[in-house]
Amino acid sequence: MSKPTSCTLIICIYNQAPQLCRVLETIATQSVTDFDIVIADDGSSDNAEAVINDYRTNHPAASLTHLWHEDEGFYKTIILNKAFKAASGDYLIVIDGDMLLHHRFIENHLRYAQKDRVLCGFRGVKLGKEITRQLVAGERQLNQNLLILLWQTLRGKVEEGTRGIVIHNQWLRSIIARRSKRLAGCNFSTYRENLFAVNGMDETILIYGFEDFELGHRLTLSGVKISDVTRLCNTYHLHHLKRSSGDIGDIKQNILNSPAMQCKYGLETLASGSTIDDFTPAS
Repeated sequence: MSKPTSCTLIICIYNQAPQLCRVLETIATQSVTDFDIVIADDGSSDNAEAVINDYRTNHPAASLTHLWHEDEGFYKTIILNKAFKAASGDYLIVIDGDMLLHHRFIENHLRYAQKDRVLCGFRGVKLGKEITRQLVAGERQLNQNLLILLWQTLRGKVEEGTRGIVIHNQWLRSIIARRSKRLAGCNFSTYRENLFAVNGMDETILIYGFEDFELGHRLTLSGVKISDVTRLCNTYHLHHLKRSSGDIGDIKQNILNSPAMQCKYGLETLASGSTIDDFTPAS
């Protein structure tokens, strides 16, 4: 089975400069180094650019592109499409800007890549408030030692510490790990051509909560299966207040009822395709 020949890591951020600094630290220690980075910045007004420039200075061999547009609201779908177009890799890994990476994160995404799959690793280990504060402030370094993670879990310092375990045995993972069939935009990967086949993100979705779910549905319609890679492509999620997505149960059901494989307004503007009006009630 052929494997990806090139890879792009896409990081989606919004006013997360201190968190991005910590994320980039874990990117610099990856077990593989042959990938480029695209930062999809949904209108940050903090010092994210300074953090990015510092990384470029300290890692001159790194290929890093910073995409930014004006802050006009939740335009994540639009900035991600720009990132998909700018990415040079034939395989794309997408993460949120509050996800610290296991040192074999990219290696394992590439190891399990398949043409007809989108790999979804979800949020992984949930770092508590105090550990997050110390990490973001630069007062401590992320420790990926499993025994320490388990001890911190017992002490209530982190949640889901066992998600730091990397389990390659498929049978064992099927017993221990979750088996979700939805797409979570905080940690997923697939071949670039799969995203282009469905016309990328739906740019009419400017509401938080289901933009990734909708993309996953169209990928599934195109024949791409969602594979849960929890405890393979592991992350450590920095704590933050939970953002409410409201009551979107009906919207998600409407998405599942949609037969459209492509969105109308995405990487390109098509003659037909789905839009947010197909899923939300008329106002």
